[in-house]
Amino acid sequence: MIRRLMWIAVFFIMITIAAPRTAAQVFISDRSGLYSEEEEIALGSMMDEASEHTGWNYALVTTDIDFSSEDSARREAERLYDSEFGESSSGVLYLIDVGWRYIVTAGSAERYISGSRLNELISETEKKYRAFEDVPCAETFIKLTVQYYDKGETGFPEKIPDIDPMSLIVAAAAGAFGMTATCLCINKSYSAYRKPTVNNYIDRRTMNIYRRNDNFITTYVHRHKRSSGGSGGGHGGGGHHGGGGAGGHR
Repeated sequence: MIRRLMWIAVFFIMITIAAPRTAAQVFISDRSGLYSEEEEIALGSMMDEASEHTGWNYALVTTDIDFSSEDSARREAERLYDSEFGESSSGVLYLIDVGWRYIVTAGSAERYISGSRLNELISETEKKYRAFEDVPCAETFIKLTVQYYDKGETGFPEKIPDIDPMSLIVAAAAGAFGMTATCLCINKSYSAYRKPTVNNYIDRRTMNIYRRNDNFITTYVHRHKRSSGGSGGGHGGGGHHGGGGAGGHR
């Protein structure tokens, strides 16, 4: 029985380890023609390293739509992110348009890039864009997002390490197998002994046994359900995406 359970546990662990993991992705779309082929390859490699380091999706999109407001740029940037990576993913997208630039933060990336960090990211990339430094502008976007990740979530002094879900599954399977094996061993050790009788503990030569009737008093306990009052909580605001941008032509 124990050997069979061991093989089942080993099989389960092998299946969970071999299960495909959802890897972060990188996406570049240079519709404005800001980068040469070599520059696009270099930026893609840089984004690959950032994605592997942070676990986030990275996207860089340039357009000539000439958005007239932040709201219109935001809707397009969020649409591009969702269509490429999905609404429940984590990552960043930098939309560079001639009329408006917008940075999308999604999922766990929102906890690292918000407030003063987001303002700094928008300000630094906008400086490069206004100076016609297109490649340094994209590089600044990538480098700063990695720096924010290394600094940790906003409001925390140090980065809280991410936990691999597959590692949790493997650890849980190993723990369940160990607990099952331990219980079976204990049960088997106890079942090896004969069940004792009263005579095993009582020496009739030195002990007198008396028969006596006991009277018991019945006690009734009444329980009353106490009602507790309280006010309901409100609904949280905000959507799936965070981010911000800056507008104007250069």
